[in-house]
Amino acid sequence: MGESSTIKFSECELVIDNSQIPKLDIFENLKETYICEYEDIIYKVDCEIINDMLWIYVKYGSKTPYTNIVLDIKSQKDIPNPRMQDELELKNQLFCIYQPKNAVLCISNYNKNTFLATFLKDHFNKNFSIKKYFIDPESFAKEIKSLESIKFTSAKNLFNSDIFDEVADVCGYGMPVSFILEAKYKGASSNLNLIKNTLKTLINRKENGEIDKLICVGKDDKNIEKIFNLNTFIKKISIKSKKDKNGMFIPDIIKNSILEKLNEI
Repeated sequence: MGESSTIKFSECELVIDNSQIPKLDIFENLKETYICEYEDIIYKVDCEIINDMLWIYVKYGSKTPYTNIVLDIKSQKDIPNPRMQDELELKNQLFCIYQPKNAVLCISNYNKNTFLATFLKDHFNKNFSIKKYFIDPESFAKEIKSLESIKFTSAKNLFNSDIFDEVADVCGYGMPVSFILEAKYKGASSNLNLIKNTLKTLINRKENGEIDKLICVGKDDKNIEKIFNLNTFIKKISIKSKKDKNGMFIPDIIKNSILEKLNEI
């Protein structure tokens, strides 16, 4: 094994057809491997459905620049390049995982979001786009014209009514550790101050340990979904891993590490 290095995943929203969060069944005709070219760069894309998530591992490299002569380090002499120009070394890596349940796409290099969106569009015939989440309540509230849903996971002490007591003990196991609540609205017109204050209140509850997760979905004046994700507001995902002897990350190690991190969230 080589030296250790850290990969930082950016948490983003993956939107399809400008209006909805894609479900996993859109990728039902997934192939294991794709070879494609985008902006003069060759990409080898490996895909897998695992634990109700879409895993994508990409290696990529450019055909140019290329030289006919290379330096032999041992002899310190120039020799003919043993690699033909149409033989590429794919030395760059990209790791992505999409979790429909939490509406989260994790990507190890956000600068490659345009390539990934284009790749998905070309192979699954949908208009994909990838955007960073809103990171503050005020900008999110200003952007949306209608509220679609609010979903959060909360500690058991947030609810004190009889109805939650009944649900809690329906199987005879006593009070659960947490509740997941999703409130859906039918195109409710947004109130800027109300949404902003509500999100700030929920953020305070997060800091007090009452709420674990929060996803708020709204639509702008063009009917495009916008997402405020409290997990992204609070934290990023970093993974430290050793590289192989050639200085490359080992894909299975990164995959297992990011799956483990997501299961903790």
